[in-house]
Amino acid sequence: MYSLLRACNIVRSTDNSEGRLKVFGSVLGNSRKIRWAYKLYLLSPGPVKAALVVVYGLKCYLSLAMPGDRKFCLLFFASYPNERNVLGHIRHNLDSIDHGEVTISLRNCFKPDGLADLMTYLAASARLYRYAFKLVRRYSFMPACRIFSVVAYYMRFKRLLTESNIKAVFIANHYSPECLGLATAAHDGQMKVLLTNHASGTGETGYVAPVYADLAAVTSQAMADLYRKYSPKGLQIIRLPIATPQKPMTIPAVGQRSLVAGIYLTALTNETRLRELVAELLKAGNIATVFIRIHPADVVNSDLSGIVANGKPIEISQHKPLSEDIERTDLAIVGNSSVTIELLRGGCPVLYDHRLDEIIYDYNGFEGRGLVLAFPARLQKKFLDDVEAHYGSQAWIETMRYFDWGYQRDEKTMLRDFKSAVLRTVAPS
Repeated sequence: MYSLLRACNIVRSTDNSEGRLKVFGSVLGNSRKIRWAYKLYLLSPGPVKAALVVVYGLKCYLSLAMPGDRKFCLLFFASYPNERNVLGHIRHNLDSIDHGEVTISLRNCFKPDGLADLMTYLAASARLYRYAFKLVRRYSFMPACRIFSVVAYYMRFKRLLTESNIKAVFIANHYSPECLGLATAAHDGQMKVLLTNHASGTGETGYVAPVYADLAAVTSQAMADLYRKYSPKGLQIIRLPIATPQKPMTIPAVGQRSLVAGIYLTALTNETRLRELVAELLKAGNIATVFIRIHPADVVNSDLSGIVANGKPIEISQHKPLSEDIERTDLAIVGNSSVTIELLRGGCPVLYDHRLDEIIYDYNGFEGRGLVLAFPARLQKKFLDDVEAHYGSQAWIETMRYFDWGYQRDEKTMLRDFKSAVLRTVAPS
């Protein structure tokens, strides 16, 4: 069962880690609004810092909204594009279950429903201030804000879930403040918490938050092993196919011209290496276009306009559906991005360049397990022979199946079993 204290501790452990603090540093460099807020915070004495955190919590509290008719039994919530994509796939396959959705937006702060609940937050402001003051004495700006926001989200979700027919909530993130706030409020209201993973990985390194959901629908044995390793015993897991289309692996022929190379970025992009990589790809001769797909969370992205300003065939892909970019990719280059799985599933050969971001080498364990091929020291024509040998072997197919339960398997049966498991959880007989 989720508890509020446990939820706050999960955010504390994830957001106060070395890797996450690097991401926060990148965010400060990329967002003017957050940078100004940070400067104001640094210049403020402790009591004012605590007040600023309480105000931030109020923004989080008011940003949530839910349809007025709460007669549905299953509630979905996602706050980022990749989470929305995954839950959209799930909603499509659970269309026979009445469901609704929570939205999160700054526009919600000025809607009547949110303002009507404002007094609940203000009535607790003294206690919230004391908690915020403890946080600002122990943590830096962003961890303090995010830990505090768990409480704010929890309070608002408690209000939204009252007097409803909701039996379960479905989330695609088990460590974000907003999802933890919802999960805790749901369990407090005797509702079930259903979870799916919004990305793929192995958890080879770093802190991995435990899962306390009633049902975890995951896309691979790798994710199942990860959740079981770091979570309480008895976690119920069901298989779920990945949302993106599946296609046979297509290796470009050595003499094939006009290839499209896609570079898929994570947070903490190494811009120097990105420029080197673009130049190297354009020198290859058979690559006509290079496009750079930036991270779906805008706040972690740097300004890359200088890379495309020189008239060369380079594009920036932003906010396009992932499936569209995969469809046009002949060769993909990635750093430590979990989108690797979707690319391989979509038939795109992948080259792993560990210098493309500042995340530790082989963070997801993809190269160590033989899933991806390392970017060669020199990009010669014969490298495509190595690509074909790697991705054309039966051993690679078995490795891919470890990271994608549905790869070259019967996904319709998996979806049927998934739907039955959800029905049993939401409406047990």
